[in-house]
Amino acid sequence: MNELPGYGTSIVAVDLETSGLHPFYSEIVEIGAVRFAINGKVIDEYSSLIKPLKPIPPDATAINGITNAMVSSAPYWTEKMPEFYDFIAGSLIIAHNAPFDLSFLQFYGMVNTCPFPDSFIADTLIISREIFPHFPKHALVELAGNLNIPTTGMHRSLADARACMEIFLKAFNAFGGLEKDWKPFAELYIFHTSDWQDSDHIDGELLPISDACREGRDIMLEYVDSRGVKTSRRITPVRLVRIRGVPYLIGHCHLRDASRNFRLDRIDSWEVL
Repeated sequence: MNELPGYGTSIVAVDLETSGLHPFYSEIVEIGAVRFAINGKVIDEYSSLIKPLKPIPPDATAINGITNAMVSSAPYWTEKMPEFYDFIAGSLIIAHNAPFDLSFLQFYGMVNTCPFPDSFIADTLIISREIFPHFPKHALVELAGNLNIPTTGMHRSLADARACMEIFLKAFNAFGGLEKDWKPFAELYIFHTSDWQDSDHIDGELLPISDACREGRDIMLEYVDSRGVKTSRRITPVRLVRIRGVPYLIGHCHLRDASRNFRLDRIDSWEVL
């Protein structure tokens, strides 16, 4: 792995709003980002509505409030992509449930022959589950509420990026913050994009899950979480990835109504719908 970023590194919290759950069938409709220092000082902010090629479905508008009228005169993603890449250049990127945002950024970078740059990534969903295990939920809004972070305007990209920044800083400080060596935190929670690779070697029995990701078909899972609790969940799958060698299914969990990461070795049974 490349050398880990240090204390002096600027950090950019990123959030996307999309027209759906799957990058093959959905598009980015808004992007927000906040560049800040590890001491919490905000350096700069970036946000833009994005005009999709297809109309925004009503169910997406119901979540984020972004209408087709709002994006009618907005720039296309291809127009904003180089500008956004310049904004994040050389920074540690953080996002809440980072594989979901990365799936869109990497997919649309690929199809527009402008690849998403190699970057260091931190996922506040993973971090919060380990540093704040006593919280009942770790979705962005619930987590912000539990940490006394303002939730006004959330489900819009810039507000969510600001909340992501605050969650990261509170988790970092709970870990020890500037009173403690940065490296142990970085080694636990900061990955390089090369560590978030699509699973290219799928066991034969799991090929239908890979097909479901590609086709956008839902899956019913019997999933056993880290506490040994089994639940039945309907998932809209997005991507199969390996995070530091561990295979995960990334998708939207209809039980929690939020994006989730599911370790494949914790899936007890499954059925493609």
